Amino acid sequence: MQRGQAGRTVFETLLITSLVGILLFVAISNFLTSVRVVREVALRSELGNIRTAIVLYITLIRRSPESLRDLVREDCTLPTGSGLIKYKYIERMAVDKDGNLIDPFGNPFSYERKTGWVKSSTKGYESW
Repeated sequence: MQRGQAGRTVFETLLITSLVGILLFVAISNFLTSVRVVREVALRSELGNIRTAIVLYITLIRRSPESLRDLVREDCTLPTGSGLIKYKYIERMAVDKDGNLIDPFGNPFSYERKTGWVKSSTKGYESW
C-alpha cells in the first residue's frame, strides 16, 4: 500500500456518503411535496362530491341535512325507466368511529346547516 492512499479512500467514502445523503434528502422532500399535492386534489374532489350530495338531498327531501352523517346514513331512492335505484348520498369516503366524514388530512369536515357550506377543518384549507 502506498503512502497517502488510505487518506484518499476515507475522503472518497465521505464524499460518496455526502452525495447519497443529499440525494436522499431531495428525494424525500419531493415525495412529501407530492403527497401533499395528492391530498389537496383529493380534498377538492371530496368537497365537490359532498356539496353535490347536499344539493341532491335538498332537492329530494326539501330540507337541508342536519349533519353530514345524514348523507352517509340515509338512502337516496331515484326512479329510473326500469324501476328504482337505491344508494347512499355519500359512499366510499373516509369516516371516523362516530360516522363523521374526514378529509384526506385526517380532520373532520365542518358543515353549516344554515348556509349549506361544507369546509375542511384542516389548518390552511378552511376557505376551500
